[in-house]
Amino acid sequence: MTELHDTPGFAAEQDIAVPEGLEGRLSVLIDKLAADEQARQSHKQRRLWQWAGGMAIAASFAAAAFFILTPRQGGHVIEVNDPEEARAQTEYALNMLSSTLAKGVAGVQQAEHTTAHIMGKLNR
Repeated sequence: MTELHDTPGFAAEQDIAVPEGLEGRLSVLIDKLAADEQARQSHKQRRLWQWAGGMAIAASFAAAAFFILTPRQGGHVIEVNDPEEARAQTEYALNMLSSTLAKGVAGVQQAEHTTAHIMGKLNR
């Protein structure tokens, strides 16, 4: 295998005269190029986020316009002329609400109990 310094036209490191201050100027140039590259990347990312934000705003406006301009049909509205029947339906609705709320509260209490049990095991 031939050595690199034996190759014709190769100048050994000690044979090359390096101008004074070249290393510093190269360092400054490399730093400037790196900063420019970073600025270009930052600008591209900023434009991408601006584009995505604009699309999200446009989609939000389109959805809002759709829901505002679309005619809605009435929900479960029941017309009752008899006060006794209205009272019975209101009582039924309140009982359903109460039982659903009780189930939800029981679920939350069960979750709290389970969490406390697990935390007790973890803290041992």
